[in-house]
Amino acid sequence: MYEALLTLSDSERLLYKDWLMEAFFLRGIEAYIHQAVEEEADVSADWEYRYYPPVRSRVVFEENPRAVLKQLNWLAEDEEMNPLLTYVLTEDFNRDKLKIARGCIIEIPYSMDVGGTQKFIVTEMRGDSIRPLIWICKLAPYREQTDVDPDTAGVEEKRTGDTFSENVYLDR
Repeated sequence: MYEALLTLSDSERLLYKDWLMEAFFLRGIEAYIHQAVEEEADVSADWEYRYYPPVRSRVVFEENPRAVLKQLNWLAEDEEMNPLLTYVLTEDFNRDKLKIARGCIIEIPYSMDVGGTQKFIVTEMRGDSIRPLIWICKLAPYREQTDVDPDTAGVEEKRTGDTFSENVYLDR
């Protein structure tokens, strides 16, 4: 009896899902979602992911995220800017399940004919209910993985004993 108060019946769920899909199709922004396959931490505690091929879908950005951030306890008082929030459907338009998780990349093509895309990575996410119809995702700008070793091609270091002495630059 109490379960009916918490979850939708299958027919209600399908009806709400159809309404949400229509709303996302009409008002959403085209996006490519790279679903994370696997994750592992490297030495510096950065997560490394492998991704499925991108899935074309649509997302809706929250225009005023402060109220939602406060409701989800994601609001930090010391932040200068509010993070980006977006809503993502749990299925694409072909009714295939989307595996949205921390580390997924949401890639948004530029709307003008300049080419290129803007990439964001999902840092936190929550569902809207017990069996979610949409995911509420907190986004951060995506940065490409780079090599952590500095470029030391022109620098030779002299080692004397256990300490490093001055750097000696090679003549060219």
